[in-house]
Amino acid sequence: MMKFHVTLISLISVCTPLLSAPSFAAQTCSFAATCNRSTGSSQRLTQSNDTNQNYQTQPIKADNFKTYTHKQSIFSVSMPAGWRRKDTSKTDEVIVTWQDRTGNAVVSVDIFDNTPDSEITNTPESLGRFMTKTINEVYKKNLKNVTINEPDDLKNGVVRVSWGYESESNGRVVPMSGTSFIRLDRNRVSIFTDIIPTEQFEPLRTALDKMVQSFTVNVSRPFPKP
Repeated sequence: MMKFHVTLISLISVCTPLLSAPSFAAQTCSFAATCNRSTGSSQRLTQSNDTNQNYQTQPIKADNFKTYTHKQSIFSVSMPAGWRRKDTSKTDEVIVTWQDRTGNAVVSVDIFDNTPDSEITNTPESLGRFMTKTINEVYKKNLKNVTINEPDDLKNGVVRVSWGYESESNGRVVPMSGTSFIRLDRNRVSIFTDIIPTEQFEPLRTALDKMVQSFTVNVSRPFPKP
């Protein structure tokens, strides 16, 4: 089994919602247009028993997109202006995370090279199994009431796993929706994950799709030397 770094995924635990008052080029792979979310397969976490949810999470602003290109040109992605970026990359893995100004949304990119003894193969079943296992083994250690949908084969080399969990803010239970996209091209594994309050999923669907559809990985670019 390959050793999978979990620094990126551990960062997701910082997403504690704040409430308001009551296509391929020669050397690249892209999470292209078919990565958009269909209504039927998008994660919907079951609402909590708190039926008097007379509150809203602070609205997430996702506009004025600008292209971010990794300093070693390993990947590029279009992200909303004003989102805070944190790079926790290692010598053999690129890990970059963004968070909106309210702290209610997290987008993470994780890229690493596969190894010969890895459990990951370039099939939808293998990619979905690895992503589901990763969520089970890592997210469940830090998050509450994690639920995971069956993987979706998007038919373009990308597999999507929709999932959710419950966060707490000011004594309220806030359902959160996560979506992870995974792809293996040549020897490079790419994972794109976004997490937002479930109540804001529909208004932000177009913006979230714009982000993941713009995510392009240079599969031949070497990781930086230590």
